[in-house]
Amino acid sequence: TGSTAKAKYCLSASAERTGPKLCAVVLAGESSADRFSAAKAMLDWGFANFAYFKPEKVDLPQIRVWGGEKETLSCTCPSEGILVSKGDAVGITAELELIKEVEAPVEKGQTLGVIRYRKEDKNVFEIPITASEEIRSLRYGELLRRLLSLFLTGKVQ
Repeated sequence: TGSTAKAKYCLSASAERTGPKLCAVVLAGESSADRFSAAKAMLDWGFANFAYFKPEKVDLPQIRVWGGEKETLSCTCPSEGILVSKGDAVGITAELELIKEVEAPVEKGQTLGVIRYRKEDKNVFEIPITASEEIRSLRYGELLRRLLSLFLTGKVQ
């Protein structure tokens, strides 16, 4: 909070009510009381019209890696919530779009898919699915060792 002759009465405020935390910024208020009532009105409006949606944790399958030092890859996605309009907070469904296999090399953080949160026929928000680790391409010597193992034993060791 503060005031100057040019900027008038200013305020930045935040509030939390059962989940979401909202911020309000008032610039050039006409009086000290005006800045506080304007911030309160903005926060009340935000809490009345928006809700915090936290998606359930999604179990993501392993992804097959071709030509990599490892044969499978685990992936991850953040499970943070998002502020949505109250009308969109109920009836949201999750739609998983994830590749089944990838060719090495794979970089940690590489995008492998997306989870779309939808209500009826519109997207509410999306969360990217990314590689949780780096997988390098097979080197020639390791590839030769695996082929020899497959030839001699019938399985890759």
